Amino acid sequence: MAIRGASKIGKAHAQGQSDALVLDGEKALMRALKYLEEKASKNIAFKGTRKQVQALAKQMKQDIPSRFKNARKGIGWRATKGRAASKRNNKRAAVAKAGVKVGIKKARIKSLGEQHKASRGDAPGVGIGAANFQWWIRRTRSRRTNAGKYTGQMGGYMPGFAGKSAKRAAGKMHIAGLREYRKQLLIEAKKANK
Repeated sequence: MAIRGASKIGKAHAQGQSDALVLDGEKALMRALKYLEEKASKNIAFKGTRKQVQALAKQMKQDIPSRFKNARKGIGWRATKGRAASKRNNKRAAVAKAGVKVGIKKARIKSLGEQHKASRGDAPGVGIGAANFQWWIRRTRSRRTNAGKYTGQMGGYMPGFAGKSAKRAAGKMHIAGLREYRKQLLIEAKKANK
């Protein structure tokens, strides 16, 4: 697949024409390379990073114990590119994260919490579900109701949950990222060649 302008360079050299045509071809080639360097590289980085974080979120869902299967709905991911990624993360082209309640709208989390509480019937408390699985992972402090009644506290039972999931998913993340980077590189090269 030739980059736009490369054919002009070849023709100019083959026909022994003036350097002006060669320069025209080089300018077109430089424009294509500049495009790949700036806009396309950000697109490629974003798409690959997004695939990697999706693989991580999938692994996190698998790592949640089966007795908390409702909590899997609360695991999400978010990827950011452009100015939002660059400002907060030292000029990076793309950043992403995955975890409990990441990239999921508050209304959705609230709805999942209400559904889980309703499914418990007469059992006291709200239980552990999508809306509060972070309690199980990290721990809670002593809690009280609005009326001041003590409702207890919870220890952290899965410390380092995200880091452990990331280690387990490292191979899958790497492969998913490489596949997407290659795919997007071909797409962007075709755009530059138009």
